[in-house]
Amino acid sequence: MSMRIASYNVENMFQRPRAFFDPSTGKARDEMLEAYVQLTLLLEKDAYEADDRTKILEHLETLEIDREDQSDYAVLRKIRGKLLRRPEDEDEPVEVVAKGRADWVGWVELEKEAIDSVATENTAAIIAEVDPDVLAVVEAEDRMTLVRFNEYVLPKATKWRFAHARLIEGNDERGIDVGVMSKGGFPIGQAHSHVDDENHWGTIFSRDCAEYEIPTLSGERLLLMVNHFKSQIGGGGPKRRDQAQRVAEIYAARRREGWESIVIAGDLNDTPESWPLVSLIGKTDLKDAGDHEDFDWGGSTDTHKRGKRFDYLLLSPALFKAFVAGGVNRRGIWNPANLGDDEKML
Repeated sequence: MSMRIASYNVENMFQRPRAFFDPSTGKARDEMLEAYVQLTLLLEKDAYEADDRTKILEHLETLEIDREDQSDYAVLRKIRGKLLRRPEDEDEPVEVVAKGRADWVGWVELEKEAIDSVATENTAAIIAEVDPDVLAVVEAEDRMTLVRFNEYVLPKATKWRFAHARLIEGNDERGIDVGVMSKGGFPIGQAHSHVDDENHWGTIFSRDCAEYEIPTLSGERLLLMVNHFKSQIGGGGPKRRDQAQRVAEIYAARRREGWESIVIAGDLNDTPESWPLVSLIGKTDLKDAGDHEDFDWGGSTDTHKRGKRFDYLLLSPALFKAFVAGGVNRRGIWNPANLGDDEKML
């Protein structure tokens, strides 16, 4: 039985953190996102040392919530206790008065805004054009977002819709999870999450390594593992290395259990030859679909706007042997900061 499998980083369907749309330089955007990540980690520490307090204030200032609880980009939620002392005189410095996590209850959230409806419609148009039986989805807000997109947006671009949608909430607080959608005849069976997987450094996956079993009417079965590794903001190489190693371990375990047809799909946020991915791409029997002679790259092997390849469909040997054709659809480029209102698709 033939099956068309695709992976798509949808970059959220209806809402996205406003920091992602910052109209200033990419560096400023990256600084805000990195400030959010580092601030979240610092605020969870049991004790705030002097250096921690300094960095907390720096990150709060980057997000523009050092003097106020809310800015265009972020909001500081406070439930109990006190994190800061904010003098009324703006010439006086803000201070971190909490000694550690036990002194206050709260967190920082990134402010979100609605995505331009044209961008969402373009996502539907590309999915309709690719026409996958099984679609690995990266950066979706939640399962109900997938359901609404499938029910209300996708039908505008095609006469069909997916029969199934599944998403397990991951570790990223920004609402950029991984999931799967499939057509009738390809039901989504058992699912397994790895959000709690840990090593000696802590939680391994930035989002999840979600496993979805896809049985078919012919009796065949596919195991789809959807991933979105740590971004390159702030480096993140060691984190991506740990994630790649863990995915390789899970893959090896499934092969020992008898699984023949396995796809590892998604945004791995690094290039094929990079050292963080070597344990997954270089030291397993997985084959990159992009390396097949019948894979059409459309003139470039890049999948990221910065001229790099971050996105993958890695196949077990049995699937690579059964591979017939594949390619990259490059018509879905969308940049609301650079396009006019009448420019919808490149």
